[in-house]
Amino acid sequence: MPIIGIKSLVYGVEDVELSTRFFSDFGLPLIEGDDKNSTFQLEEGSSVVIRQLADPLRKRPSEAVLDANCNLEGEQAKLGGV
Repeated sequence: MPIIGIKSLVYGVEDVELSTRFFSDFGLPLIEGDDKNSTFQLEEGSSVVIRQLADPLRKRPSEAVLDANCNLEGEQAKLGGV
Protein backbone atom coordinates (compact mmCIF):
# COMPACT_ATOMS: atom_id res chain seq x y z
CA MET A 1 0.00 0.00 0.00
CA PRO A 2 2.45 2.71 -1.08
CA ILE A 3 1.75 6.37 -0.48
CA ILE A 4 3.13 7.68 -3.79
CA GLY A 5 4.86 11.03 -3.57
CA ILE A 6 4.21 11.57 0.13
CA LYS A 7 7.02 10.98 2.62
CA SER A 8 4.93 11.24 5.76
CA LEU A 9 1.29 11.66 6.66
CA VAL A 10 0.58 13.20 10.09
CA TYR A 11 -2.77 12.75 11.83
CA GLY A 12 -3.80 14.89 14.80
CA VAL A 13 -6.12 12.82 16.99
CA GLU A 14 -7.84 13.07 20.36
CA ASP A 15 -7.12 9.46 21.36
CA VAL A 16 -3.61 8.32 20.38
CA GLU A 17 -4.02 4.84 21.88
CA LEU A 18 -7.24 4.12 19.99
CA SER A 19 -5.85 5.50 16.72
CA THR A 20 -2.65 3.49 17.13
CA ARG A 21 -4.70 0.34 17.64
CA PHE A 22 -6.74 1.17 14.50
CA PHE A 23 -3.66 1.50 12.27
CA SER A 24 -2.03 -1.58 13.84
CA ASP A 25 -5.21 -3.60 13.25
CA PHE A 26 -5.23 -2.27 9.67
CA GLY A 27 -1.80 -3.84 9.25
CA LEU A 28 0.63 -0.95 9.39
CA PRO A 29 3.89 -1.86 11.18
CA LEU A 30 4.40 0.23 14.34
CA ILE A 31 8.03 1.31 14.75
CA GLU A 32 7.63 3.47 17.85
CA GLY A 33 4.87 4.79 20.05
CA ASP A 34 3.89 6.12 23.43
CA ASP A 35 0.87 7.91 24.94
CA LYS A 36 1.57 11.09 22.93
CA ASN A 37 2.46 9.82 19.45
CA SER A 38 3.01 6.77 17.26
CA THR A 39 4.93 6.22 14.04
CA PHE A 40 4.26 3.55 11.45
CA GLN A 41 6.73 2.78 8.66
CA LEU A 42 5.54 1.39 5.32
CA GLU A 43 7.71 -0.91 3.18
CA GLU A 44 8.46 1.72 0.52
CA GLY A 45 9.72 4.16 3.16
CA SER A 46 6.76 6.47 3.75
CA SER A 47 5.40 6.86 7.26
CA VAL A 48 2.16 7.55 9.08
CA VAL A 49 2.49 9.60 12.27
CA ILE A 50 -0.20 9.87 14.93
CA ARG A 51 0.03 12.88 17.28
CA GLN A 52 -2.26 14.31 19.92
CA LEU A 53 -4.52 16.97 18.47
CA ALA A 54 -3.09 19.56 20.87
CA ASP A 55 0.57 18.64 20.17
CA PRO A 56 2.46 21.86 19.36
CA LEU A 57 4.80 19.88 17.06
CA ARG A 58 1.88 19.00 14.79
CA LYS A 59 1.87 21.35 11.81
CA ARG A 60 -1.47 22.90 10.93
CA PRO A 61 -1.69 23.55 7.19
CA SER A 62 -5.37 24.36 7.54
CA GLU A 63 -8.01 24.58 10.23
CA ALA A 64 -10.34 22.25 8.32
CA VAL A 65 -10.94 18.97 10.17
CA LEU A 66 -13.24 16.00 9.97
CA ASP A 67 -15.65 15.56 12.84
CA ALA A 68 -16.57 12.15 14.30
CA ASN A 69 -19.04 11.58 11.43
CA CYS A 70 -16.44 12.46 8.76
CA ASN A 71 -18.08 15.82 8.01
CA LEU A 72 -15.69 18.56 6.95
CA GLU A 73 -15.56 21.52 9.34
CA GLY A 74 -13.69 24.81 9.10
CA GLU A 75 -12.81 27.16 6.25
CA GLN A 76 -12.77 24.49 3.53
CA ALA A 77 -16.28 23.40 4.52
CA LYS A 78 -17.47 26.99 4.12
CA LEU A 79 -15.95 27.02 0.63
CA GLY A 80 -17.73 23.82 -0.36
CA GLY A 81 -14.97 21.32 0.41
CA VAL A 82 -11.69 20.50 -1.21
